[in-house]
Amino acid sequence: YPLYVGVSRIVHSFGLSPEWTAMVMGLIGSVLALMFLIPLANEMFGRRAAWIAPLLLFCHPTFIMAGALDHVRTFLAAGAIATALYIWRGQLKTAALVLGIAGGFRTELTPTLLPLLILSPLLLDRVSWKRLIAPLAILTATVAPWLLFTLFKSGGLFTGMHYNSVMLRDNARRSEEHTSELQSLA
Repeated sequence: YPLYVGVSRIVHSFGLSPEWTAMVMGLIGSVLALMFLIPLANEMFGRRAAWIAPLLLFCHPTFIMAGALDHVRTFLAAGAIATALYIWRGQLKTAALVLGIAGGFRTELTPTLLPLLILSPLLLDRVSWKRLIAPLAILTATVAPWLLFTLFKSGGLFTGMHYNSVMLRDNARRSEEHTSELQSLA
C-alpha cells in the first residue's frame, strides 16, 4: 500500500495522533468516494439518483465499518467509483490514470478493475480496440512505480512470491482449523 502509507504519513505530519490520522484517512477516502459517486449516479440514472446513491453508500454498514476500521477500503471505493465514472464518460485515458493511482493504495484493485477498463467501453459501443492502446500504456506507466516499489521492498519478485504463498497457506490452514472447531461445537 505504498501510496496509502505515503498519504497517511503526510496526514500524520500535521501533528495528529495515530488514531486521529486513521480517522482522517477514513474521512478523506469516504469523501472522495462520495465526490465521484454523485456525478456517476447523476450521469447514469439522473438527478434523483445523484442524491440517493451517496446516502445509500454513506449509510451502508460495510462502508461505515470500512471508514472506521479499515480505512484503505474507502480509498478502494473511491478509486473504483472514479474509474467507473471516467469509463462511463468514455474518458479511458483518465480512467486508466485514476486506476493506476488507485492501485497505489491497494495493488489488487488494478487487476480487479482491469476487465471493467477493457470490456465496458466495448460493450457501450463508445470505443474501438485501437482506442484502448493509449489507456493501457498509461495504466502500465502509472502502476509500474507502485509495483516496482513493492517488489523492491519485499526483497524481489521470487522472495515476495515465496512469502505471499507462505502467508496464503498459513491463512488457509488457520481457516480450516477454525472451521473444524466450529463444526465440533455444533
